[in-house]
Amino acid sequence: MKKCVIYCRVSTDKQREAGTIESQREALLHFARVSDWTVVSVEEDDGFSGTVPAWERPGMSRALRLIERKEVDYLLVVDLDRTSRAEDPFERAIVRKALRDHGVLLATPKGILRDITPEEKLTQDMLSSVASYERSKTRERTLRGRKDAVLRKGGRPLTQTPLGLEWSPEKHGYIASPVEATVVREIFRLAAEGMGPLQIERELVRRDMPSGRVQKYRPRGTPKGTAREPGTKFIVRRSIQDMLANPVYCSDQWAPNPAWDASFTVSVEPVVTREQWDAANAALRGRARPPARPIKYDYLLRAVAFCAGCNRKLRGHTTTKDRNAYYRCPFASRDQVNCERCTGGKSVRADQLEPMVWKYVRQLITEPGYFRAEVERAVEADHKRNGGDGAEAARTLRAELERLALERSRVQGGFRKGLYTEDEVVTELAAIERDRAPLLNRLELAQMDERSQGARSSRLAAVDARLASMRAAVDTVDRDQQRAIIGELIERVTVDAETRQVDIRVLVGDAPVADDDAVPGAGGGGAGPAPHSSKGGRRPARPGSESYGSGLSGG
Repeated sequence: MKKCVIYCRVSTDKQREAGTIESQREALLHFARVSDWTVVSVEEDDGFSGTVPAWERPGMSRALRLIERKEVDYLLVVDLDRTSRAEDPFERAIVRKALRDHGVLLATPKGILRDITPEEKLTQDMLSSVASYERSKTRERTLRGRKDAVLRKGGRPLTQTPLGLEWSPEKHGYIASPVEATVVREIFRLAAEGMGPLQIERELVRRDMPSGRVQKYRPRGTPKGTAREPGTKFIVRRSIQDMLANPVYCSDQWAPNPAWDASFTVSVEPVVTREQWDAANAALRGRARPPARPIKYDYLLRAVAFCAGCNRKLRGHTTTKDRNAYYRCPFASRDQVNCERCTGGKSVRADQLEPMVWKYVRQLITEPGYFRAEVERAVEADHKRNGGDGAEAARTLRAELERLALERSRVQGGFRKGLYTEDEVVTELAAIERDRAPLLNRLELAQMDERSQGARSSRLAAVDARLASMRAAVDTVDRDQQRAIIGELIERVTVDAETRQVDIRVLVGDAPVADDDAVPGAGGGGAGPAPHSSKGGRRPARPGSESYGSGLSGG
């Protein structure tokens, strides 16, 4: 039986409210039932334009992952333009290349679009170009209609209203907002007194003066994917800097979208006078800027040090009080805007933290078998956290997914025999998909554990040979070579400035490995491994890494 992944997409909220995506889903599910295909997953993108790249649309990104894992035979859409309507031919070809490379066909209720022969490729090129052309003409007609609506009916221009202004249909222009204009005038007044954008931001926070505009936003510091909630937020320094340079606040005419039509302007009620705008910008240009401070301290753990309170990367800083170098969490040092303050607390002295970490790394290099023991312990901590062996958990999850697949086949068979109505089968399949989604997430985590076990043996074999070449030169490496070695062997150093505890996590995954002649400190002093980053097999820290208590002093 063939397998398929269904992809549905609508561009606007109006289409979403009209139930267009539901009609797409039902039509494609009906076509899959008639074709006797097994629906592996139904992926949707609500409110995403076809001009958005495929990898930036969550639903299409998940569908591409299924295609890359070769879990499906067909990508089922209502029409070719649901995959992409981008003007760039490269972006339109992303999905086609993924389908071609992994042997998956693009299917619609009208038929299967193959991409093998020159004639089939030409057909898809023409259809993609027509979809892109239709999108461009639709945008042109929409903008022309919007312009006519502004001039004739008093509709709001197709742009984001600047803070401090609001649209007036009666005057066919913008007027000063009674609530927001107060904050804007205060910003210009503070700037004219000599305050910089950062000082103005802190002053507004201190005086509890948010923007006054209710809008949906995700507070800073919250994970990506968190739902946006309506509310008012403080104005950050970048917005203040752009606001001070925007002449719309002292002008009587404004071009809402120069890229649309630079000659089309609307009337504006000035929020501040021209003299106030000039005074604020003159003061901003005349502010004395301190010279850039040279880096007096070369921080060794800048890439791997993280805060235990908020899990953010620590930054290095020096103080004018005692001239010492510290590691500190940037979200614990000052009042934060639109997010919660980190509870990490004080800073940690660099000259106490770095020697302790290098001592641990030196022990990994010089003592045979110590690195292997640390890796084994880290992997066992992963297994304990996930409730047992990753391979056994993966087998259990696969058996449960197979049971759900049989249940889905039973429901589809019952529908063909007339035991279920169409509404009942849609409800049953939706319930099965709800049970299946969390199992797929758990299976992905279990497969990560399986891969870590497989990578562990090959990594240990490679690293053991390289550690032997490092032992002779471990006492003669310079600071740059030390940083390269730490980036290769250590995943992260988690620092709790309150309790003075430091957790060092050895790297378990498949880190980038250089050739033997490029080992830092080995012979000719090669370039060393690639710099530490969040990619390359590095995985989040897990509980169970060794804790090293020390008498660290905070700043």
